[in-house]
Amino acid sequence: MKVPFAFALPFHRLAVPTRAAAGADAPRNRELDAVRGIAAMMVVMFHYTVRYGALWGDPSAPFHATFGYLGVQVFFGVSGFVILMTLERCRTASDFVIARASRLFPAYWVAVLA
Repeated sequence: MKVPFAFALPFHRLAVPTRAAAGADAPRNRELDAVRGIAAMMVVMFHYTVRYGALWGDPSAPFHATFGYLGVQVFFGVSGFVILMTLERCRTASDFVIARASRLFPAYWVAVLA
């Protein structure tokens, strides 16, 4: 599948999963999983090194994850990309809304009622 404006997208070389059969889950995109993992480690290391001096009494951390806060922005970018991939697999807008609601609302209600 050719992605329009691929020259402007940083992830233009990622493998785009093909449309899944009706009712079947789409294949995992390992590249996106890797980006998610790196972003998670960026956030963890940033939070670890930001308060290192306060926690351990030594102002010099063994390393400093300067750009770790960008991991959150990477998560937002990847989430938008994945939502657009989901939208591409849906035939109609109502199918997309039903798919998103069935995925999000159970966790929402568990969190609200807990």
